[in-house]
Amino acid sequence: INSTANSQNYLWTLPTYDTDSAIVRVAYDTDTTIFSQTNIFEILSQKITVTYPTLSESLIAGKTYKISWKYDGVIDTVIIEYSTDDGVLWNSPVKVLASTRSYTFTAPNTVTSNGRIRVTNKNLSSSFGVSERFDIIDKQVNITSPLAGESYIVGDKCLITWDYLGGTGDSVVVAYSADGGTTWSQLDTLAISTQYYEWTVPNVPTSNAIVQIYYLRMTTSLDSSGTFTIAPQSINIISPISTSSWTAGKKYYLVWDNTGAFPTVDIEYSINGGVFWQSITSVANNKYYKWTVPNASTLIGMIKVTNSNNTSVTATSPAFEIKYPVISVLSPENQDSLFIGTKRYITWQSSMGTADSIILAYSTDGGTTYTPIDTLSASLKSYKWTVPNTPSSNCIIKISGYENPLVLGTGTVFCILEQHLYVTSQYLNEIYIASKRYYITWDYLGVIDTLTAEYSIDNGSTWNTISSSVVASNQYY
Repeated sequence: INSTANSQNYLWTLPTYDTDSAIVRVAYDTDTTIFSQTNIFEILSQKITVTYPTLSESLIAGKTYKISWKYDGVIDTVIIEYSTDDGVLWNSPVKVLASTRSYTFTAPNTVTSNGRIRVTNKNLSSSFGVSERFDIIDKQVNITSPLAGESYIVGDKCLITWDYLGGTGDSVVVAYSADGGTTWSQLDTLAISTQYYEWTVPNVPTSNAIVQIYYLRMTTSLDSSGTFTIAPQSINIISPISTSSWTAGKKYYLVWDNTGAFPTVDIEYSINGGVFWQSITSVANNKYYKWTVPNASTLIGMIKVTNSNNTSVTATSPAFEIKYPVISVLSPENQDSLFIGTKRYITWQSSMGTADSIILAYSTDGGTTYTPIDTLSASLKSYKWTVPNTPSSNCIIKISGYENPLVLGTGTVFCILEQHLYVTSQYLNEIYIASKRYYITWDYLGVIDTLTAEYSIDNGSTWNTISSSVVASNQYY
């Protein structure tokens, strides 16, 4: 071992081999026959044992695992390596303190059934431990949605979801095919740990749609959904229907339903069976709209509702009736007699809207010409009329729409009569005595408030006033 001063002790570094027959002898260097020796003892080499991975363990590529070991002797630092070919080649050496007894290892992206881990004493390469043989299996991703046979509508929000085996730090590519996998369109690249992707279903109707997810750096590790359907968007008009009969100027609800998500619709109408269309509005897709029917009359009105963002998605209602409002004059009635100056109600019924206006007019020549009375709201249904000073036996009331004169109603023939006053108390050749009091009586037709009473003594050539403020309704004086 060494020659040294006789200090009675010596620090000895044990050899690096095992033996159970070791003896130490101390002798004079000048006379080796003078010596002393120990009893037989055992020397054990520094030993490292890998405790994980164990035999036939399966590690997933990209996932992290804790390599562990134990050792005998004094070891400061170890070198950790891995092999995918049963120890022919060793890869990625890393140094760690032996006393940690573990190391976080990311399984490589190499599929093998001959994986090994080696832990070596940095200062003594002959001191090492090798794990049992283990497997490294491929990363795995498993699509959980969409499923085969499902159906999604263009514009819908579809959650693509997945489970996975492997590291959380990996990225995956999400793609879809509309032709059963012949061609692919990439949707996004994102962390596999998110486990979902919100997909707006594209406008590519098909019964052979597929979603695929694969690892960004390991494209052979992938999963594909079964084939599912992407259905086109559609619109179905609920109202109007073929038997609808709507009145011009009134408000009605246009109602529709739709499949697929789209935010706005364009609404149009036609009064000629769809030859020409006129815009009503573009509105949020609330599935209804309160429409004021235009001033028209037709048996072939139609409504069209269209997706504003995809004009191929449209629906047209069946033909329905649009008719002018009906106005019926209720009074004056047939052959009524109205006296000049009296107040009489003109009354009517109407199917016009409450916001519509009408024009009242009268004729004294059987409807050849008309004189306006007033313009007012159709919703009033009555009007207090002062009978004009136009005597006639051939009078008619006409009510017409202010915005559309074609909307009208005419009443029946009635009479406008002059006012009449009849003296009932004085008779032919009757004799009156001067200064004596007599009653003058009368009757009248029409509206008369006050009368002027007069007398004549020359057969009507001249008249003398009795009173100028006689109340007509008293009918005597």
